[in-house]
Amino acid sequence: MKRVQKLFTVMLGVLLMWSCQKDVSITPNEENDAQIARIGTLHNEGLDFIYENRIAEIKKTYHYAQRGGDPALFEEIKKLVISDLKAFMVASGQEVDEALLEKYFEEHYTNPYEIVDYRKQVEALQASPEFKKIVLSWYDILENNEDYRTIIKLTRDSYKIGLTVLSKKEKQALKASYSIYSNSLKYWYNDRNWFHDIYENGRWFNWKKTAGADLAGAVGGAITAAVTGGGVVIGALGGGLGASAGEAVKQIWNHLFP
Repeated sequence: MKRVQKLFTVMLGVLLMWSCQKDVSITPNEENDAQIARIGTLHNEGLDFIYENRIAEIKKTYHYAQRGGDPALFEEIKKLVISDLKAFMVASGQEVDEALLEKYFEEHYTNPYEIVDYRKQVEALQASPEFKKIVLSWYDILENNEDYRTIIKLTRDSYKIGLTVLSKKEKQALKASYSIYSNSLKYWYNDRNWFHDIYENGRWFNWKKTAGADLAGAVGGAITAAVTGGGVVIGALGGGLGASAGEAVKQIWNHLFP
């Protein structure tokens, strides 16, 4: 018995040391620039987590279960993906705002044939006119340019200008949103997982729309947290992941069950 207790104590110590070294969690009181930069990478890891844990199997369900556009299947998928979103936040050591995750996922997923107006979402935020103008300019850049590198460059230029005119709180929200959005652009432009084996008619999915959903969720989550006194970075991560996953799964659904 003593040997078992000693072994357990050693294992616990190793786990604690590993968790301290990994240090991926972000708390509202520790939102420095390094962690804000890290949140974009963490966001993309979350999308990979959802794909590997759920989306690959969901695509097989679509192909082989022959349930068509069954509303029960639609609801089942929603519950499974939201569950995965929460599981990733916990596994990565982040605080989980379940209401935020569900809000942004459902806004982009619940009605599969509805076109979400991202601009209206931004305009409705409790943010300064300057903040809204900067984010809306990112949508202009996204919509009016086809070259990925041009979109990245022009967005980065706008972001740098934004850092010179915003309040400290909104500057943090912009940094977190930009970190997630810039990583999202790269992720969806280069995607070879989510939509790869259902390219029956070429690259049919709208990568810009998925990245745009990500931006709306990240900005909304960040500003909501800033207003309520929560963690801006955590809010941006939850909002971005929820919206991005919701839009991506909706596009898969619409393509297979038009």
